[in-house]
Amino acid sequence: AQTPNPAQPTRASAATYVKQGDDKYAAADYKGAVDAYTQALELFNQSDYAYYNRGNAYRKLKDYKAAIADYTQAIQINPQNTFAYLYRGVAYQANEQAELAIADYTALIKMDEQNAAAYAKRGEAYLSLKQKDAAIADLKQAADIYKKLKEPEKSERILSQLRSLK
Repeated sequence: AQTPNPAQPTRASAATYVKQGDDKYAAADYKGAVDAYTQALELFNQSDYAYYNRGNAYRKLKDYKAAIADYTQAIQINPQNTFAYLYRGVAYQANEQAELAIADYTALIKMDEQNAAAYAKRGEAYLSLKQKDAAIADLKQAADIYKKLKEPEKSERILSQLRSLK
């Protein structure tokens, strides 16, 4: 007889809670989403997806320290989770830690040099540190990438931001 794998039902149950978390997040019930993702992680703590999404819910609740901790866990489990770098940077920025935000955006750009959002966000972080030249360079790069991606509204938004800097 085959020995049952006790991890399987746990992982399946965790997936049920993750689905609940996704549904609650989509309904803007961020507290409920945090609770559901927490239950999923109690059953299976190796899900970068659950940590990442709980981080998003914490960020929506403006609990930036908790969001940063969850994004960090997601990155430890899956160092290629580019969204975790992007949104940990956003949370750092919201928490007035622009240097750490810049480090995350830079790490993301090293993984994906066509990530327009990372350039745009890094440009904003540089602006918050009064590093205008670095900000302008990143914002130009973001606008160019958005243009190549055929996203003219995003490109134009950044170009108008640039015009206001000059």
